[in-house]
Amino acid sequence: MRILYDFEAFSDQSHGGISRYVIELASRIAKADNCEVMLFAGWHRNQHLKSRTDPWIRGQYLKPFWRTGELRRRFNGFLTRRAISDFRPDIIHRTYHRHVPDYPGKHKTVVTIHDLTYFHYPESFPGGEIVRRRLERAARESDHSLCDTENTRQDVIRILGLPLEQTSVVHLGVNLPQNNNAHLFDPSNPFLLYVGQRSGYKNFRWLLETLSRHDRLASSRLIAFGGGDFTRDEKDLISGLDLQDRIQHKAGDDSFLADFYRRAGTLVYPSLYEGFGLPLLEAMAHGCPVVCSNASSLPEVGGEAVITYPPEDSEAFAKAVRTVVSDIQFRRQLVDRGYQRAREFSWDRCAEKTLQVYRDLVPED
Repeated sequence: MRILYDFEAFSDQSHGGISRYVIELASRIAKADNCEVMLFAGWHRNQHLKSRTDPWIRGQYLKPFWRTGELRRRFNGFLTRRAISDFRPDIIHRTYHRHVPDYPGKHKTVVTIHDLTYFHYPESFPGGEIVRRRLERAARESDHSLCDTENTRQDVIRILGLPLEQTSVVHLGVNLPQNNNAHLFDPSNPFLLYVGQRSGYKNFRWLLETLSRHDRLASSRLIAFGGGDFTRDEKDLISGLDLQDRIQHKAGDDSFLADFYRRAGTLVYPSLYEGFGLPLLEAMAHGCPVVCSNASSLPEVGGEAVITYPPEDSEAFAKAVRTVVSDIQFRRQLVDRGYQRAREFSWDRCAEKTLQVYRDLVPED
């Protein structure tokens, strides 16, 4: 069975969970019996791929240029069609849905739908109507849709109208550190950690306002990791709330982030909607307790290993944070639960379930 993963996740994303997911998945499928894999990234901008030399990867890193995204996607669609004609895959796995090109040949198509954020929060995505239409088309024209969580699957059925039997839940995985050290946390100098994008439904503004105005959090420091530098509006907000001395932005590679996970008092994740919430797993794998809202998929991913609170309930949030940071015995219990929970989400299991979908679509002779 020949499987081709298309360019979309790598044409748009320099870092991030979607492109990481495709690489982790494809690398395992490539080792499976009777499977031949091509990851066709085309002219990509992805840092995860940049240094990889796997023989099943086809593509070339190209430094991104301003306002050339759509042109790059169209050109990569053309290159992918040529690769398909040569490779003649049995399955094409569409890795995203911003372009949705027409691919030639006789094959089955699988698409991964990570979330329906564009439908739940359209105000956060000016011009997002195009992406919504393309996502609907990708789901409608694919033979099977993979969903990161049951929460996303129910969204796909309800909003996109797909039949249940045309969808499957395949959880993402996490890479467990080889030599973990959960004893780097310093209770005398705690800080809170926030990871990832910060705009709109991610609820970062509410987090800053809560840190500024809630007595329980009066001395709390916050590290915001990744998501790009603070914008001018964010800097003005931080200054207006008098948080300049308590908020820092950091960025770096996975090992740098892992160090922050190990040292943080807790990961705070106030998002109002997530298709999965990969930072929860990453934090738990590194011995970092998690306080998150109980919105969308987050309880499904965190289970009993995280502390949840009703979205935007500042009192419940503050109480949870102070408890995790100050109650050392409770913190240790939460860390142990986190380790156990993270082990339930492996990339090997993700690949096994995905491969079963492929084989159901293309039965072996």
